[in-house]
Amino acid sequence: IYPGIWQQGLPICDGDSVMVGTSVYETTGNYTDTLTSYNGCDSIVYTSINVIQPVIWQQAFPICYGDSILVGTSIYDTAGNYIDTLTSGNGCDSIVYTNIIIAPLSIWYQTHLICDGDSIAVGNNIYDTAGVYIDTLNTSNGCDSVVHTYLMIDENTSSYDTLSVTAS
Repeated sequence: IYPGIWQQGLPICDGDSVMVGTSVYETTGNYTDTLTSYNGCDSIVYTSINVIQPVIWQQAFPICYGDSILVGTSIYDTAGNYIDTLTSGNGCDSIVYTNIIIAPLSIWYQTHLICDGDSIAVGNNIYDTAGVYIDTLNTSNGCDSVVHTYLMIDENTSSYDTLSVTAS
């Protein structure tokens, strides 16, 4: 009776192992094991192990104040460096290094005295009545800018001029 010969190729994830008979393998290589089959004959098993290293990904995100980012199942809304272990397409670990940078919220305060009959434009809003106005505008980097406008009317003069103010 001739021995049974088996060949197998096994990809495993880094940190995993394979047991063939009583032998445990956890590194890339070719291994030969002689086993006894159920009928008492020898079986030779040739095993080729390939250890798959984790996928490592680095990413950086500048986000606006108040925004957040999703990495795997983790939500981040604070500046810092984060490490997540996810499962890649081959079923092994994928390590994601994420750097979050928060663009600060821009807050502007402005006071204007305009003549009776004049107006002031803040973003898309036009104001011609005394009061306190708060507008949220987008800055050049796409984040919010909050503009507090204190508007006073000089009742002693009149003009037909219009003043326009935009946030940068």
